[in-house]
Amino acid sequence: MAKIGYLNPSKCIIFCCDCQEGYRSKIKDFEFYINTAQMMIRTASVFQIPILVTEENPDQNGKLAVELEKYIHKNNSKIYQKYSFSMINDQTKIFLKAYYNCNYTSPLPTPADNF
Repeated sequence: MAKIGYLNPSKCIIFCCDCQEGYRSKIKDFEFYINTAQMMIRTASVFQIPILVTEENPDQNGKLAVELEKYIHKNNSKIYQKYSFSMINDQTKIFLKAYYNCNYTSPLPTPADNF
């Protein structure tokens, strides 16, 4: 697959974190937030970039925003329910490994890094 500028779509992924209906009335400028996410998801569809979607506690916070839902399943994408703050958990690690044969390590420095 051809590169897009400096990006190689076969090595890219879009993370869509907790864009849920329950936050519609709680997040200022929610429509701008959703429009931006929709633009990213639609672009991912064009370039066949997988999307890793999480819904935090969907029973309490609602499902994925309806404006995004119709675009998610056009890719090699998956929606995961989660009950912790991080997008990276055992389920999402499996998704990352399946597409990219990678083992996730945190990008954050640890005390051992001695920076």
